[in-house]
Amino acid sequence: MERVSTYLQLGLHFDEKMSWVSHVTHLISKADKNIGLLWKVSLSLPRTCAENIYKYYIRPQLGYGCVIYDSGNQHLKYLLEGVQRRAA
Repeated sequence: MERVSTYLQLGLHFDEKMSWVSHVTHLISKADKNIGLLWKVSLSLPRTCAENIYKYYIRPQLGYGCVIYDSGNQHLKYLLEGVQRRAA
């Protein structure tokens, strides 16, 4: 059996140290791409439409599994808050 450094199960990225760094970095990169797309189209959309896209598409991606990985590392929380500030 081959040993892997990260493992994806039910949308959560597990690493061999059982830290959530790989999962949170994946969430941040995915959210940053979507925020970039939203930023490009937000100039042609009404503000309420852009807010709804963020609320119903991007924010749930950041919150998926947060009960599990939100309990410990303050640095990871700070990184996720930075993504939400950029989206605002």
